[in-house]
Amino acid sequence: MEDWQNDTCVGKYLKTIYERRINKYREHLGPWDSYSYSSKYGGQFHLDMVGMGNRKILSMSGYGGQEIIIDVERSRIIVVNAIHGNYDWKRIVYQRIKNGK
Repeated sequence: MEDWQNDTCVGKYLKTIYERRINKYREHLGPWDSYSYSSKYGGQFHLDMVGMGNRKILSMSGYGGQEIIIDVERSRIIVVNAIHGNYDWKRIVYQRIKNGK
C-alpha cells in the first residue's frame, strides 16, 4: 500500500501494470472469485472488478479459493485463506470490498 501511495519503484511498477491492463475473456468456470468477477488482467493481477466502477482494485486468485485483494483507493487489503473454493465469495469478499465494511 505504501509503495503505491509513495510512488516508489514497486509502486510505479504496479501503476504501470494497471495502466497497461488488457481485456480478458471472462467466463464463469467454477466458484465465484476475483478471476470470475474481473474484466481485465495485468501481470499476475485481475483488475477492474465488475460493479466497482473505476476503482483501482488489484486481486489475485489462488488454488482452493485463496485470494489477495488490494483496494489501493481505500488503503485496504483482504486476504482469504481457504482450503477449498466452496464458500460464498460474493458475500464474504466482494460485498466487503464493494461496501468498504
